[in-house]
Amino acid sequence: MKNLSQGLETLFSLQSINFNFDSCNQITDESMNNLSEGLKRLNSLKHLKIKLSWCSNITDDGLQSLAEGLKNLNFLLSTDLKFDRCHEITDCGLNSLGQGLQKLSSLQSIDIDAKEGRITNAGLVQLGEDMRNLVSLRSIKLKIFSDYDTITQEGANTFDKILRKLVHLKTVEIK
Repeated sequence: MKNLSQGLETLFSLQSINFNFDSCNQITDESMNNLSEGLKRLNSLKHLKIKLSWCSNITDDGLQSLAEGLKNLNFLLSTDLKFDRCHEITDCGLNSLGQGLQKLSSLQSIDIDAKEGRITNAGLVQLGEDMRNLVSLRSIKLKIFSDYDTITQEGANTFDKILRKLVHLKTVEIK
């Protein structure tokens, strides 16, 4: 992953990137830190997709590293982040991600898949609070429900209520 980070340094004008690391147990929090370092240099990036489904060695620390890499992507229009079935992801990791995303004023579309993680109502509501200043946001799609019943309809309704104050927001999907 360190080589990938170094390679990204040379692609500073890249506008779209799609990483698929699904089911790769070699991806760790350290890998996410290396990826984050590479992302920090992609100032022209408009579209980011990262698939980390079933990556069992990613924890909240890995999401915090990713969030640090996102903060500088000032032209990012859309992000699609899949870390479903990463059982070590909790509210803390989701909150870190929300804090990274809240700095992206150009962001129009967010798609996050965190189902089967350990996300609760508190994490969902905090994510909504973090995103409520994203004035350009038009669409948010979250897949966060799991068999653990840690998200209730009340939590989803609170999240929706927070974000409905965004005037450009047209789509809110919570599954």
